[in-house]
Amino acid sequence: MKVRFWFRKCQTNTKNPKGVLYGYILLNGIRSKEFSTGISVEKKQWDAKNQIITKNQILNQELQNLKNLLFKAKQKLEFEKSDFSVQDVLNLVFYKPQKKPFLIQVWQEFLQKKENSKKYSYNTIRNHKSMFRTFCKFMQDNNLENLPIEEFKKHHLQSFINSYRRTTNVVAKFISAVKNVFQYAIEKEYIQEHPLLSFKIEREKRVNKTHLEKHEIEKIENLNTNIPNLNKTKDIFLVLCYTGLNISDYLVFSQNPKQYIHGNFIIISRKKNHQKSYIPITQKLQTLFEKYDYVLPTFKNPQTINKNLKKIGKILNIEAEKMKTKIGRKTFAHNYLNSNIDRKAVSKMLGHAKTSTLEQYYADVDFEFVKKEVLKNAPEI
Repeated sequence: MKVRFWFRKCQTNTKNPKGVLYGYILLNGIRSKEFSTGISVEKKQWDAKNQIITKNQILNQELQNLKNLLFKAKQKLEFEKSDFSVQDVLNLVFYKPQKKPFLIQVWQEFLQKKENSKKYSYNTIRNHKSMFRTFCKFMQDNNLENLPIEEFKKHHLQSFINSYRRTTNVVAKFISAVKNVFQYAIEKEYIQEHPLLSFKIEREKRVNKTHLEKHEIEKIENLNTNIPNLNKTKDIFLVLCYTGLNISDYLVFSQNPKQYIHGNFIIISRKKNHQKSYIPITQKLQTLFEKYDYVLPTFKNPQTINKNLKKIGKILNIEAEKMKTKIGRKTFAHNYLNSNIDRKAVSKMLGHAKTSTLEQYYADVDFEFVKKEVLKNAPEI
């Protein structure tokens, strides 16, 4: 093997007398790619024939050290394998293998991507950040914060689950989030295989269809306190009950309601699935619009609404389980499903991609509706 160097003058400034020494390797008649030595000299100092820098013993020693490294790399490759290329020698000296990022770094990068995309609601991002913080604490407590993503295995996740102590559905949701991080890592070519592909926990089939009864809605409508924040919260909750919007869609809608109003309907795309909701404007809803002159109330932190709803529940003697923002949507679904309106239309009001979602997760048909339908349409036997 031969190692040769030559002088390359400065290309950005032709008046500069200095340049950089470049080199290449010749092995079995095959020449390698050029490489820079990083050694800068004046042209008159370089003796190409003798391959030395005149009157500079220090730089000559640096060149010699580089040659020694290249020859050692060749010897190492000869010892490890019989078949190697001239480029393998260069790679061993100049190109260090790229370090794989830590799992925590990848997760943080993935979270940032989700946040920047603006496709997800405030609550979704907040929940994912909360899961990330919980996982970071587990990794730190177990001295795994610097674990490369490719070294994370199933037993690490199982160890986390054992310490997590949450319901089955919460754990299943967490596992889904971790799997998404690994899928992102594959797309970014940080890893080649998904280590958690077969890791799964079945969710409990637990569906909460809690909704407000008619007399409970009337209680809320008639409430009038001396606390402005509670009155504001009450009206937000009533809008949710009258429209079926979830809180994240309400926060978008409240900024400029008029742009979503078309005649007697609100037409708005849901943040969650980008399906359009077609919501009829009732007289009660119209009254609320006019009360606030079409600038609906909001709070900076959506959690404030739920906290205030709990207070309202205590005042009106309504159980706490029913005083949550999500109950407004369930109440809307229940009321319309138990009316004469076709369930396909109700599903479109809620912005569901599938009609089955309405009955499965949001509303039960009550006895009064069944009785009314039977009296109206019962066949003669």
